[in-house]
This record gives sequence, C-alpha cells and structure tokens, in this order.
Amino acid sequence: MTNRNLLVLALRMASIFLGLSVLENFPQQYALYLTSNSEYSSDLFSFVRHIAPYLVSTLLIVLLWFFPNMIISAVVPDSAIKKDEPEYFNNLNLVLVPCLGIYMIAYGIVDLAYFYVLKQEMASRFQENLQPENYAGLIATIIQIAIGVVLILGNKGLDILITRIHNK
Repeated sequence: MTNRNLLVLALRMASIFLGLSVLENFPQQYALYLTSNSEYSSDLFSFVRHIAPYLVSTLLIVLLWFFPNMIISAVVPDSAIKKDEPEYFNNLNLVLVPCLGIYMIAYGIVDLAYFYVLKQEMASRFQENLQPENYAGLIATIIQIAIGVVLILGNKGLDILITRIHNK
C-alpha cells in the first residue's frame, strides 16, 4: 500500500464522517428554514443561513469521495508520495484505533457540555429535569465517551482481534 492509497482512504473516510454530520444536522436546519418567516430577514438570508452550508458540505463530500486523487495531486507533489516499507503498515491499526477513540471522545465531550447546560437551564427556568429524549441522548453520549476510552486504552486487545479477523 502506498502513501497515495492511504491518503485516498483518509479522504474517503473524511467524506463519510462529513456525510454523517450532514445527515444528522440537515433535517433540523431544514425545519428551521421552513419556519423562519421573519419580517426582519429575507428568504435569501434564511436560505444562506440554514441550507447553503449543507449544499457546500455535500459538494465537498462528492469531491472527497469521487476525486481524491485530484485533491491529493493539487496539494502533495508526486515526488513526496513514494512506496513505503511494508512494516509501516503492519502497525497501522495501532494508530487508527486510538485516533477513532480520540474522535469519539472529542465529540462526546462537546455533547456532554451541551446536555449539562441544557439540564442547568431546565432546572433554573422551568424547575424540571431533562425530557426523556434528552436524557437518552445524555446516556448515549456517556456511552460514546466510554467506548472512546476503551478504544484508546484497550488498543492492544483490539489490535489482536483485528489481526485475527484479517488472518481468517
């Protein structure tokens, strides 16, 4: 596997993560766009605010997925991309699995902060606890952080499992 193949793989994985983000957030923004009839803002402003970022993200997803070699050629000169030694790729799982764990923890911490602030606001303004769907989201966030910690700390066991799967 060459560096170019790794870069293509990384760009396609980035397009998948970006696509998941768009799928997760677009319905809410589209609903806000449909309900934002304000006398102070125009339809164009509302469209640019709510929908345009997702159109740009979708264009970026298509570019990352279908044209990764073009992007790589524009950014990295061909002289910098050479064939690496096979030993380098034997330990690739040891690097990628903790990176996935760090990614999960980073997003989990942001979600956890959101739920903490939401809980505080619900308690101070309405003297209520979180709604069931928000409480379920909080539990899912805690589980996501726990999985991220397991991916970082328990990397050796996961590497053995991935190696066994590849050898079968």
